[in-house]
Parts: sequence; structure tokens; C-alpha cells
Amino acid sequence: MDDRLGADRIGITLVLVALVYTAYWVLVPPRFRAWALFVGSFCFLAAQDLVHTPIVLLLTVLAWVSVKKKRGRMGVIVLVVASLVLYRALGPTMPIFAIAGFSYTTFKLLSYLIESLRENIEGEPGLDRVLAYIFFLPTFFAGPIARIGGFDVKAAHEANDFIQGVKRVLWGLVKKVA
Repeated sequence: MDDRLGADRIGITLVLVALVYTAYWVLVPPRFRAWALFVGSFCFLAAQDLVHTPIVLLLTVLAWVSVKKKRGRMGVIVLVVASLVLYRALGPTMPIFAIAGFSYTTFKLLSYLIESLRENIEGEPGLDRVLAYIFFLPTFFAGPIARIGGFDVKAAHEANDFIQGVKRVLWGLVKKVA
């Protein structure tokens, strides 16, 4: 019975990814694409772990506000690290998704905050871009933690880019499974 539930969950995930991808390229105007990436990723992650995903959302908004105002960044870094330590201490009582997901997003938040302290971020990314960067689903389970400067949701892509992306994903699956 558990195998059936696992297969159903994978099928639902694939359908959700296909819907978000289609909506992203066909229905969503370019200026709202970062929000679309965030909403799609957030919904998927919240469906997996409704308790901890909103906490990451709150930490992300706090981080963005502190970077925008250029005040309180060190305080937010301490808060993010403290929350990570607390989650690690409670680890055995939490689902593995919560532990791994929270760790990944807190490290992305720390990367964003540290890059802002070093003034390595060009321009001021809006809340939509920061949320899309932190919750970006395709890198959530396999990484890597890329810098926000290289994260561009508004870049124009061609069909050839999509084909190359599918090839890379399939090759990554082969490498991961083999």
C-alpha cells in the first residue's frame, strides 16, 4: 500500500511541475514570473510540510527587509543561525523533509545576507526575486546553493535552452541513480 502512495505522490508532483512550468511560460507575463516561481514552489513545499515552510517564509521576509533598509542584517543572521541550531536540536522528532528543507533554505538565506553585507549583490532585488531564489524548487532537493546574483527569473529563454535543460536533468538523474 505504501508503494502505491509513493507512486501517487510522484505522479501528483509531476503534474504540479508541468502545470507550473506551463503557467510560467504561457500564462504569466514576464514581470510576474518571479512571483509565479515563488507561488508554485511554495505551494509544493507547503504541501509537504505545512508547519515549517511558513517559518522559512517569515525568515525570508525579515532578511529582505533588513537588506533593503541596510539595518539589522547581523541580527537576522543570528536569528537564522539560532533557528537552524534549534531545528537541529529537535531533529529526531521531525520528519526528514523538514530537517533537510529547513537546513537548505537557511543556508540560502545566510548566503543572501552575507552577500548583501559584502555588497556583492548588484542592484536591490525585489521581494519577488528573493522569495523565488530562496524557494526555487528545482534546486531545492539537489542543490547547489547558488548566489542570488546569478539567479535571473526574467531572462529570455529559447526552445533550445529548454531541450538542453531537459538533457541536463535526465543526465543528472542517471548520475544520481547510478
